Amino acid sequence: MLQRFRQFISANQLISKSTYVLAAVSGGKDSVTMCELLHLAGIKFGVAHCNFQLRGTDSDLDEEFVRKLATHYKVPFFSERFETETFSKDNRISIQMAARELRYTWFRKLASEKGFDSIATAHHLNDLFETILLNLTRGTGYAGLQGIQPRNGNIIRPLLFCEREEIDRFVLEKNLQWREDISNASTKYYRNLIRHKVIPVLKEINPGLEQTAFESTEKIRAVAHFFKSKINEIKSRALSYSGSDIRIDLETVLSEPEPTIVLSELLTEYGFTYKDSVNILNTRTTGSLYYSKSHVLNVDRQSLLINFLNDSHVAEELKISEHLNNFTFGNFSFGLNKISNDGFNVHSNNFTAYLDWSALKFPLIVRNWLPGDRFIPLGMKNFKK
Repeated sequence: MLQRFRQFISANQLISKSTYVLAAVSGGKDSVTMCELLHLAGIKFGVAHCNFQLRGTDSDLDEEFVRKLATHYKVPFFSERFETETFSKDNRISIQMAARELRYTWFRKLASEKGFDSIATAHHLNDLFETILLNLTRGTGYAGLQGIQPRNGNIIRPLLFCEREEIDRFVLEKNLQWREDISNASTKYYRNLIRHKVIPVLKEINPGLEQTAFESTEKIRAVAHFFKSKINEIKSRALSYSGSDIRIDLETVLSEPEPTIVLSELLTEYGFTYKDSVNILNTRTTGSLYYSKSHVLNVDRQSLLINFLNDSHVAEELKISEHLNNFTFGNFSFGLNKISNDGFNVHSNNFTAYLDWSALKFPLIVRNWLPGDRFIPLGMKNFKK
């Protein structure tokens, strides 16, 4: 295993003789194995441990275990305690997302302050495949199909060549001690659900699933690299700039074999989604406006015009009294009419909304769409964003 460890590091140019590595160590089998291999390979490293304070005494025992592990290897030890649940609630994100954000922010800060060149995490082949399945379940593009990469900036994954079973054998062979996180067995977390319920079924079809997945990601990364170079070539022909204004030539986009994915790639840096690209090319109605969090896109006859969505535009709103019949907001003109419900029928029209007068409270406020807005369309029982 040590030989393959060295070969993987060399092949992916993860660590050189002068590299000072900060090892992210939880105390579990994976990170303990990484520490042992770093030590055996003669790589200079330090140990960083996050105490998320989610498992009471067990969290504190994990921290103490990792502290002793660092002492055993005679390397620097760093630890930090986080109010993970509070951070999760304050930012309205899951516990797992909160823990991820907290640890990587701290790792980067620590690396910068203490002079570490790289931050090593103990992700392995099983983690890579679980990530791909998780991304597929949530919806993803080619980036999500690449899974976990050996290097992402100064984050390195030197164990990405081996499977969980190999790690199990290695800790037994070397008589290594580790801490077991009982939450890994719980299927209330999506990743664990995939690990314990989905992957065993898939491995009945292909016992070498993880290795196959790794080979597939290498191919996808190569295709992604080729695709990016093609997009850059199209961008040089399709995009033009005038100050802060960006113009995309529609004819250039439409001349490509897959115009929707091309447009999506051109628009992604401005915050627009693949679905936006589908809608834009399907309708192409001159004057139509599309908003991302940072930009506004205006559909012109032969091109798409993109501008920054400045703070004043985002915050702009208009209050409407019940006596106001017509008004203008941004680039749109509105008419407000009160009609009787006697013999009333809803007429399907993309530019007309019917509201129950008795349910309205004036003044009404017209503003741009904001994340979190939702309503129940007529005839439906559930909310739609």
